Amino acid sequence: MKNIIGKSSVGLVCLCMLQACSIYPEKLSLFASIGLADHFTVHRHRNFVFPLDTSFYIPIPMVRAESPAVDVFVLESSVEIAFSALTSKFSYAVTGSHPEGLEAAFNSAADKRCNYVFYMEFIDIHDSVGFPMRPDWPGPGGIDRIHLKVILAEVKTRQIIDSIDIQSESGWSSFFHDRPIELLRLPLRNVSVLLSSQWN
Repeated sequence: MKNIIGKSSVGLVCLCMLQACSIYPEKLSLFASIGLADHFTVHRHRNFVFPLDTSFYIPIPMVRAESPAVDVFVLESSVEIAFSALTSKFSYAVTGSHPEGLEAAFNSAADKRCNYVFYMEFIDIHDSVGFPMRPDWPGPGGIDRIHLKVILAEVKTRQIIDSIDIQSESGWSSFFHDRPIELLRLPLRNVSVLLSSQWN
């Protein structure tokens, strides 16, 4: 009987491990902490929440010369992902149609009668090819990762009211073959939850 219970316990632990590898755990997960699973961190500088009827304008950010890996496809895809995340919690969000800086985004947001601008600035993006060597590997082999800052600004006053730092990396269980832009999906969902959590 003890043998059966022991085997059952081992089987249950193995199933839990496999399940944890198949999802995208948060930063405090054991599998994330050892680099086995994809993982992310989200750091807000403030902790207020928005009413669910808040409207957001999500512009396509400008391509920065110092970040050649961040092309128009990455920028447009990030806007689509952010739109999906915000509309899962809030009643209204609208996206821009062309790249624009923050100042231009204020004008576009005002024209669309949005309350806030949700502006993304890419800091780093790395798409690995081949076997990863170490997290800071600069060559073709390395860990898939993406790092960006989200600026939340009020349209009426044009004041930045919060900034959110997002970092996401692939893990061993994905064999480091994630597309970096896909690593944004759950962090941005997490941001949407954080911005609306009081009302859920």
